[in-house]
Amino acid sequence: MSSLLAIDIGNHKIAFGLFEDLQQPVRTWSVPTASAADAAWDLLTDVLAGQSGLLVSIASVVPSLTYGFSERVADYAEEVFTLEPGTYKASEVRYNPPADLGPDRLANAIAARRLYGGPSCVVDLGTATTFDVVAEDGAFLGGAIAPGIDTAASALFEKTARLGSPGWKVPSRALGQSTADCLLSGTVLGYGGLVDHLVELLASEAGPFLRVVGTGGMAEFVAQTSSAIQEIRPTLTLEGLNIACRTSRGDL
Repeated sequence: MSSLLAIDIGNHKIAFGLFEDLQQPVRTWSVPTASAADAAWDLLTDVLAGQSGLLVSIASVVPSLTYGFSERVADYAEEVFTLEPGTYKASEVRYNPPADLGPDRLANAIAARRLYGGPSCVVDLGTATTFDVVAEDGAFLGGAIAPGIDTAASALFEKTARLGSPGWKVPSRALGQSTADCLLSGTVLGYGGLVDHLVELLASEAGPFLRVVGTGGMAEFVAQTSSAIQEIRPTLTLEGLNIACRTSRGDL
């Protein structure tokens, strides 16, 4: 099986995963999106130059970077696959209109379908908190979108002169007796409740879920206050890109 480089271009970071097969990546790394022009290519040079017959699979929510990455990796890769709802035909996308679906969410659903079957739900806790629901037949059904915990908290701190970040930690109790404790209770415990309630609502309409899996930069943290998340899989989006490319080529 050919080696594959998965690239997930997000609003705040670009994540990379090198795969040799359908198992989890043998190597992962990331760079801030703002430094993509320099840092990303410095890190990629050795990887790209050391591979022959390399496949590249890209998901991007930053259109201004998509074409540049595709063009530059094309000089090294046997094939470059860009995941979009219109380029992936292996499962149905019941989203209106399909073009509005973020490719990272589609990648999550593709990975969940293969790893867990359906119905299942992916909770991606990053810049936004997204809930992606996979049907029993593998179709992408939709889900929900909420602000990410860090995004929401940062907006609160910017809008309120007397409030500042208390630093992220799980509070020992809900009843805060200082401003910092109250902020931790409202954000950290509040987000655990948000996740649990939305998963419950989604499951009532599309479940019961075989699996609820968390991914994204804040997943490990929020999962400590959520009873709905059953598993954390940090590389899920990259795994979905790996599966999507190989499926589209007819390798699976």
